[in-house]
Amino acid sequence: MRAHQARCVANMCEVSVIAAFYNVEPYIRECVESALAQTFQDFELIAVDDGSPDACGAILDEYALTDSRMRVIHKPNGGLASARNVGIETARGKYLYFLDGDDYMMPTCLEKAVEVMRTGVGWVVFNHITLPLDHPELHGRVIEAPREYAPKPGQETLEFMCRRFATGMIRNEPWNRMFRKDVVDRYGLRFVDTWKVHGEDLCFNLMYLPHACTVRTIPDKLYAYRIRPDSLMGMAQRRMTLDKLSNLAFAVYDHYSANEDCAYLAKHFGAILYVMAHELIFRMIRDAVLHGGSYEEIREQVRSATARPDEFKRLMLEGLAERKTLGDATRPYGRFRELCERVSIPLVVSEPNLAVRIQSQLLHVAGAAARPLFKAYLKHVGGRI
Repeated sequence: MRAHQARCVANMCEVSVIAAFYNVEPYIRECVESALAQTFQDFELIAVDDGSPDACGAILDEYALTDSRMRVIHKPNGGLASARNVGIETARGKYLYFLDGDDYMMPTCLEKAVEVMRTGVGWVVFNHITLPLDHPELHGRVIEAPREYAPKPGQETLEFMCRRFATGMIRNEPWNRMFRKDVVDRYGLRFVDTWKVHGEDLCFNLMYLPHACTVRTIPDKLYAYRIRPDSLMGMAQRRMTLDKLSNLAFAVYDHYSANEDCAYLAKHFGAILYVMAHELIFRMIRDAVLHGGSYEEIREQVRSATARPDEFKRLMLEGLAERKTLGDATRPYGRFRELCERVSIPLVVSEPNLAVRIQSQLLHVAGAAARPLFKAYLKHVGGRI
């Protein structure tokens, strides 16, 4: 066993497990031991101490002395994205797996994921449980499984992203999937700063997905995800803003624009942005209605939320026009809410003529029961009929 472990670290191994640790001392031993106890053996554990102020760094060094598969990197605090990026840059494995420092892996996690990756797919996505266990209603969504997606480049990939990925039907976290290192290296993929974008996980996955070619889902619950109010995810949810969504959108859009094999996605990126943005924009409109906000205030909020307002406006309008591609992806909240969401697009992009035309159409299809409520809604937000 020891000889095998030494060979894995000295040479290439099949999997690089990249784990970031910051202020998670109560959970760190369970996390590390779950990785080292995997039934699959040909892996390295890259443990990144992201300048943690507690004893995480010392505990990691302690484990590294007893298991040669583990390497510890100590760095100044830079956030989860920077910690993962350091791991990517030093990884020696054929596949990459990302582990959060307050969670743990099931014993067969790597074994079952690698078994699928060896078939040549670009991505395997699996299920999870949520901690604490006394909240079963929060456990992982049931993944359609086993199922394989192999959308052809172009329209099929765009539809797959809009209908299944950008909507969250296939979750966005990196810890419930395995990546190919050659794809990450070939396209220079890295995580974007957690504090700059809404969802650094979603951002990375949207950049990886067009290059993955095939995605296979399996139902196995191979990961235990811990919900903590003071975690990065908890804080990020409280800071979900339009400027971060805009930063996310342009990071992905710029990646697509820079890579020839993503040219179709770059041309039709408005559809992806629309799917990601429509719920957040609806909440902006709703809050304006509840607090007496004006039509102009909403437009100004959007203009000030991005350094590239003209491009944002253009992409949103193009997304509104991608009705065939979007399909059912924009109808998860009921018919009337859908009408409100769609009318929010012209309000946001400040196109009065388009607003009049679309609002009139929506009023026509709303039906007699919805018209009084819809008229009141438009009156509140300053729209015209």
